Amino acid sequence: MSVRSWVLVLGLVLVVGCDGARSRPTGGTRPGQDAGVAADSGALDAGAGEDAGALSDAGSEVDAGPGADAGPGQDAGPAQDAGVGDAGADAGLPEVPYCRQTCGSPADCVTQGSPLTDVDNYACTGGECVYLGCLSDAECQSAFQSADWVCRAFVAGAPSCTRRCTAVADCVVASTLLDADNYACTQGGCHWLGCKSTQECVDAYQSSDWVCAPSTVEGIDANCVRTCFEPTDCVQAGASPAYDADNYACLGGQCVYSGCNSAAECGADAVCR
Repeated sequence: MSVRSWVLVLGLVLVVGCDGARSRPTGGTRPGQDAGVAADSGALDAGAGEDAGALSDAGSEVDAGPGADAGPGQDAGPAQDAGVGDAGADAGLPEVPYCRQTCGSPADCVTQGSPLTDVDNYACTGGECVYLGCLSDAECQSAFQSADWVCRAFVAGAPSCTRRCTAVADCVVASTLLDADNYACTQGGCHWLGCKSTQECVDAYQSSDWVCAPSTVEGIDANCVRTCFEPTDCVQAGASPAYDADNYACLGGQCVYSGCNSAAECGADAVCR
């Protein structure tokens, strides 16, 4: 597997995990909408190919991990979390509104193309889709068509697919955020611990606009966070209306997602709350 493919696969774990850690809604307009991609990092939709949504909506920090947040296909490897950055959490910001897909039953939440996004991976709670994560090792192995994957819950929130391991060496990829000091082999699965230095983030994103900051997400030590002078610095090209300049704040020199502003920003079959 190429370095890019592996990194793409790696971060799926955190989008859902960070949702839970920050009291963030689990299940947005599109389950995978909330990740961005570093220069050498991407988001792989658990066996279904690159996640187009994850590539379009970028945010303030890298919430990535060695796993395939195989459901909403997001966060693969060091992928940006478009939600509230650690800077925002540390600043004591109130919970922000997010776009959430509406539903009448779990079937309304299903994304075709992966065993990780079918009807048993969702709940419809209060009329909103909630992603439950992977359900078994077998589900991850089917999605990735390899026995080298397992389903684990290393961060708060839904469990996700990650590479199987017996030692940290089994997890390592030739990338600055994915080498031996960024991993632990826990419960037979690769557990991404986060960035170790700002230089790792700069190298991974090929930009000096990133720093490694302490994480408030349980299970992750630190994350790459985008720096800024004004909210426009936080917006990626091609971002959806819920992730443009009026959805960000620049606090303490770091991008913080302030949430969607209206249902109109979220698109069809979604609400902002």
